[in-house]
Amino acid sequence: MSPEPAPQVATLEEARQLIHVLWLKLAEQSKQIEALVLQVEAQALQIEAQAKQLKALEEKLNTNSRNSSKPPSTDRGSGKKKTGSGKKAGGQPGHVGHGRTFFSEEQVDQTHLLYPAKQCACGGKVRTTRLHRRHQTIDIPQIKPHITEYQLYAGACQGCGK
Repeated sequence: MSPEPAPQVATLEEARQLIHVLWLKLAEQSKQIEALVLQVEAQALQIEAQAKQLKALEEKLNTNSRNSSKPPSTDRGSGKKKTGSGKKAGGQPGHVGHGRTFFSEEQVDQTHLLYPAKQCACGGKVRTTRLHRRHQTIDIPQIKPHITEYQLYAGACQGCGK
């Protein structure tokens, strides 16, 4: 900010008025400077608090099972990369399956036969060839409680009053 050129003063009264105006501007600028100093101090305190918070967060981020009570399974990047065995996923040839066994036809309450559509998307006729897959679901019925109520009556002997 470059200083303004001093105005030319003709009389002593004009000089006094000019000094008064300049004094008011100086006082106003002094207040602005004080406000800016307070703002800078507040920002410095805020920056200091944020630096402490950042340091605490960085320390928390760098915790692992060796320098805290965290279990080793929560360590980032500590697990070794697993390399594939070269085999396809799933059961391998010769593996005995452990799936659930089917219920017999006598035990099944309801059977749905699901056939493919009679016509293909290309317009050709579809012929059913074989049973592709079986699937059984078991629905457990909702349990309804059996409620028994007992009603007890009081009585009095007509002879002795008991």
